Amino acid sequence: MRILLAEQDRCRSESLYQALAELAPRVDRIDESLLSSNTIEWQNYEVLLLSADPLPVTDNGESILRHLRARDIRLPILVLAAGNTIYERVAALNEGADDFLSKPFDDAELYARVCALVRRSRGGRYPRLQCGPLSLNVATRQFTFDGEPIELSPREHAMLTALILHSGEVLSKANMTSRIFPFEDAHPKLVEVIVHRLRRRLATHGVEIVTVRGQGYRLVVKN
Repeated sequence: MRILLAEQDRCRSESLYQALAELAPRVDRIDESLLSSNTIEWQNYEVLLLSADPLPVTDNGESILRHLRARDIRLPILVLAAGNTIYERVAALNEGADDFLSKPFDDAELYARVCALVRRSRGGRYPRLQCGPLSLNVATRQFTFDGEPIELSPREHAMLTALILHSGEVLSKANMTSRIFPFEDAHPKLVEVIVHRLRRRLATHGVEIVTVRGQGYRLVVKN
């Protein structure tokens, strides 16, 4: 998944970023003061992590959460805050947050909550993503075919995770490149190499990666 992390404090931002980088293939950082900007490409992310003490406001004093929801930005938002009073939690949820996690927190809980938000936003109820016989347990990050574990390279895993998160939808080659090689200036041809490898792995399991000419790839169940 792709995570947008908003944090004003540079030290805390670096600490959070390092923790998230171990859990997700793509994490982008932004100063929380820029959240009201119209330049953010929200469709590129699955969840926003807003590290707030207190909740930030726009130039006109409006809550940033209320501002984002008023703009019809429906991205799941998880607020990370030092406070743990009922008032603070209720205020964040009322302003538009989907979840609230108090600092300090365990990295495993953070990842589990992020995955839960993404599942709910995509209509999923269980800690598992599925496309036919192919499943991904988001807690263990283990792929299986009919319950049998699949061994994948890190890049194969990143691509298949992106595809199953958007099962049935088309992901562009540029989108796939940024997900698989988040810190490298990789040539798009490398995506084709990984697609080829995955197709060989999926060939006999009733799932396939389809090329949509001029648009990208999508994961589907074979007819």
